Amino acid sequence: MLAYNIVSKNVLYYLELSKNYGIVDLIAGGKMSNKSLVELNIRAKYGVNIMAIKREGVTNVSPHGTDKIQSGDIVYVIGAVVYINKLENALFDNE
Repeated sequence: MLAYNIVSKNVLYYLELSKNYGIVDLIAGGKMSNKSLVELNIRAKYGVNIMAIKREGVTNVSPHGTDKIQSGDIVYVIGAVVYINKLENALFDNE
């Protein structure tokens, strides 16, 4: 989905699973910094799942709720594109 990459500076990679679902790699910004997955409550609020968090070349696959996200981390998200957009608009830097 080339258009997704063009309109968002946060997206590193997008894999279309179907017309409405995908996996996206997003660069975490300050709104998420030093907050745990439990604090962010991403699945309940945005309807998507964090599959992994990558920091300094190390990938934490299937992170726990207590794992914290830092600004600059790469967050691997899976879900419906509309909900991925909702998450990105709320928590990622869109300047």
